[in-house]
Amino acid sequence: MRTLRLTVATCAVFAAAAPAAAAARVERICTPRATVLDSPRGLAIGVLYRGDRVTLLRRDSTRAWIRVRSAAPITGWITKRALDGC
Repeated sequence: MRTLRLTVATCAVFAAAAPAAAAARVERICTPRATVLDSPRGLAIGVLYRGDRVTLLRRDSTRAWIRVRSAAPITGWITKRALDGC
């Protein structure tokens, strides 16, 4: 019985934290154009333009590259510089 209570309590804690973790940050492209790459310093797979909204998914270890998803839908990597200065 004790194990069951602990499991239920643990599930309740994680369920309460899930909405906060699911909230994604949305930003706009600030540079005239941003080339979307398949990996940091990889091959071009698309282009985004100033004002396009992107959802930030993650950053690389250097924090110079950001994985984004656009409404196009394009998912790939852009430089941090593409989001600076709006």
